[in-house]
Amino acid sequence: LPWPCLARFPCSHRRSNRLRRHRLTMEAAFEKLLNFNEPLDCNLLDQVVEAMYLARSKEEQRSIQTFMTTFQDHPQSWTRVDTILEFSQSAKSKFF
Repeated sequence: LPWPCLARFPCSHRRSNRLRRHRLTMEAAFEKLLNFNEPLDCNLLDQVVEAMYLARSKEEQRSIQTFMTTFQDHPQSWTRVDTILEFSQSAKSKFF
C-alpha cells in the first residue's frame, strides 16, 4: 500500500516527513476516486478502505471516513456499485 501510515516509522523526523507525503498521497487518492469522469480504480478504493481500518490515529481515520461519506453521498456514486461489487478484492470495500 502506498500510505506510510501502514508502515512502521523508525524515528519522529522520518515519521513527520512521511505523514506530510501521506496527506498529499491520500488527497490525490481521494481526488482520483471522486473523479466520476474516469473509470473507478477498485484497487485504489480497496487501499483507501483498508487504510481507514488500519489507521494509526483518530485524525487519520476521521479524514478517510469523511472522504468515504463524501464518496457515498455523491450523486453519481450509485454508478460505481456494479464496478465495486464485480472488481473489488476487498469485502470491506464491498460492504462499505
